[in-house]
Amino acid sequence: MELKNIKIEEATLSKSNPRPATHFKGAEFDELVESIKEKGVLVPILVRSDATAKMGAYEVVAGARRFEAAKKAGLGKIPAQIIEMDDVEAREAQIIENLQRRDIHPLDEGEAYRTLIEKSSPRYEVKDVAAKVGKSETYVRQRLALTNLSEKAAKAYRADDITAGQAVLIARLEEEKQQNDALKQARDYGYDTERLHRWITERVYTDLSNKPWAKDAKLAEMVGDAVHHTSLFGEQGTIDPVEHARQMAAFIEIKMRDAKEKGQILRKICTSYGRSDTKGALEQGSYKVLHSKEEIAKATSKDERGIVVEGSNIGQIFRITTAKEDLKQESNYKPTPAEKAKRKAEREKAEKEKEKKNAKLEAAVGKITWPLSEKHLDALLGLIFGRFGYSYLQPVASRHEIKAIKTKSEYGYTSRDLEKPLREWIEEGGSKRKIQFIFEVALEANGGGDSDHIKKI
Repeated sequence: MELKNIKIEEATLSKSNPRPATHFKGAEFDELVESIKEKGVLVPILVRSDATAKMGAYEVVAGARRFEAAKKAGLGKIPAQIIEMDDVEAREAQIIENLQRRDIHPLDEGEAYRTLIEKSSPRYEVKDVAAKVGKSETYVRQRLALTNLSEKAAKAYRADDITAGQAVLIARLEEEKQQNDALKQARDYGYDTERLHRWITERVYTDLSNKPWAKDAKLAEMVGDAVHHTSLFGEQGTIDPVEHARQMAAFIEIKMRDAKEKGQILRKICTSYGRSDTKGALEQGSYKVLHSKEEIAKATSKDERGIVVEGSNIGQIFRITTAKEDLKQESNYKPTPAEKAKRKAEREKAEKEKEKKNAKLEAAVGKITWPLSEKHLDALLGLIFGRFGYSYLQPVASRHEIKAIKTKSEYGYTSRDLEKPLREWIEEGGSKRKIQFIFEVALEANGGGDSDHIKKI
């Protein structure tokens, strides 16, 4: 390694530099130029010999932004570390230098890690990359997982429409449709990562320890569970949800095919509530599980079976009926005297609690006068913020060109605070804006511009 001042004209930018040309424009770049004019280049750039360069003898491997700023500042020379390295080593240095940026987006970070793994020779493992960049393996795997995001999900993440935690959850879904469906849910939930996690668990993965093929060696081999798979993005020693979903889908198709060959009726059924995402699957209410011999004996349709393809007990096979006569609700259950007494006591207790709450509510409402005082307006405003979440507030904020305040947790997850800037905007408009805002959010929650209530205002 050699440290010296080289002439600007003797160096050219590397063609494999990961930074776009737009990175050498804008206010921040202009500030760097002014700083260099005043103080010079304080951190040397990294170069290597380049005999093929048309304008000089050096190729700028790392420090392209400083190099371009020095050119714009009119410097004749720039401090540089000269290191002999091949193309693979140069590319690696560029990526690692790019990863040290404070403003690097997690998606760009993930792409950089993937490039390090795919372009390295000999090939790096995740642990090697983690050691080189000074991060944990879990951190690197999470960034790598982001490179699986669909185009729509990646665009939403760059626009801060979803958080880093939500992006990781979506990226682990194998199919583009699943990702886009999860993206829609994420937008509906605002920045509630936990709700999205529950939705994905219920609609896509369910219990990863559920392996109905495990006791059959031949089946296990057919679905691929006989071979240990290690996902690039999964944690060591854990079940990869994408691989589990693939195995479950293979198991279900094998069972469906076997039933067809044997002339048996095996239908796909959904045990989760709501509309099924699986084509051709029977939703709850369109079938009935027959749990006992008595139920099977009474059933009009006795030869049907259903395999769960969505929801709890996925992969399990049950005796079912789809006959309309069997789907009628009926119950022979009769509570015991003790159960009746217990339920009566619970109802009486609930009624007393309801009366107490009603009394408190009536007392509070009785204190409200007209015209509304600032105290009561503020209380009503607090109720609006407490009741309506991000998905209701965001359209209102957008109409008035109010932007959320972005914050980051210690784990790097992005969140947005809309309440603070909205409250500041509301206070500027006084009492009239408070009541207008309350009406606007209420209307947004009841159909927005299509709300029938608009006609009454």
